[in-house]
Amino acid sequence: FGLPLATELLPAMIGWHKARGADSSLKDILEFLEYFYPSFRRDRPWFPPAEDVLGMIEVALGYTKIRSSASSGNRWREGRLWAIQSTLKKLLGEYLWSFQDTIRLKDLSTFRNFVRRNGPRVIYITFNYDLLLETALSDGKSR
Repeated sequence: FGLPLATELLPAMIGWHKARGADSSLKDILEFLEYFYPSFRRDRPWFPPAEDVLGMIEVALGYTKIRSSASSGNRWREGRLWAIQSTLKKLLGEYLWSFQDTIRLKDLSTFRNFVRRNGPRVIYITFNYDLLLETALSDGKSR
């Protein structure tokens, strides 16, 4: 359906936001990636998966709880990590929602047929970020 794969999500999201002038919002995220992923370089095409980055932020937050208060000079303090996590989620959300404008229900025939066969009262569990199933479920014709 033209959406980025999980391995393409972070670089696509970063490129999309840079094109819209959000470089300042990306600064701390890119610095976090450089610090916690030694093989990451801004000028190379490899990016860790977004799910992994969110998990790494959780690990770093956990570490701040066991680190002594004497390390207040550490650049990865809890408040900064929370801000990075919040910004990353916001930017990912904005990027993913941008696809909702380009997805047409007629292009979702596979999902609409799936919903028609199984009905709207079935519990659907999806691990996909692209909202295609949710869009098909919200289509009045598939009910």
